[in-house]
Amino acid sequence: MKTCTTVALALALAASAAQAQNLRQPNLMAYGVVGTTGLGVGLGTEVLPGVVVRGEFSRYSRSYTTSENGIDYRGDLKLQAGAVFADLHPLGGAFRLTAGLDFRPAQADLRALTNNIGLVNVNGTPYPVPPGEAITGTVRYKSTMPYVGVGWGLGGTGGQSGLRFGVDLGANIGKAKGSLSATNGLRALPGFNQNLAAESAKFDREVSRLKAFPVIKVSVGYGF
Repeated sequence: MKTCTTVALALALAASAAQAQNLRQPNLMAYGVVGTTGLGVGLGTEVLPGVVVRGEFSRYSRSYTTSENGIDYRGDLKLQAGAVFADLHPLGGAFRLTAGLDFRPAQADLRALTNNIGLVNVNGTPYPVPPGEAITGTVRYKSTMPYVGVGWGLGGTGGQSGLRFGVDLGANIGKAKGSLSATNGLRALPGFNQNLAAESAKFDREVSRLKAFPVIKVSVGYGF
């Protein structure tokens, strides 16, 4: 009887060891990413078979010129955002559905440029802009925006180590807001404040047509 008990215990331990070897092991991946959200880094792990959670931080800035309602602007675009994502691999392969939240997404600061005779046309009225005076604008998305998209790669390998590649295509959902302001010297000009308010309203209407921020990214990393 004692021998049977010992054999049964040994078999049970062997079965448990074999089952443990077959369990999917937790894994961690680290990666770099580049795309419309800038240059960044990310970490992720597969929490369940086919379900990966990731966190990213990215940043990007550039200067540009644009025109709205007949006013030329020099702008500075700034992206410095953190994001969290959940990836679902519904077919068990590299294809995935991704949802998440993006914190502190894109924003832009603008400065109106004068024409060749030093004037800016505000709501149809030309105004001189002396040195030290300025008309400025801002474009802001909400501080937190939901993300939805599709992708390929990065996770869902069940603990296998090695190089990881990924592609993402999606959008941060949310409407942008725009506004214009001016320095005190310009505001003292007759009729300027009324024209600036009207111009700012038109500027916001144009900016609010942006209902989402497009996201296209390529990632390369390593899974441990």
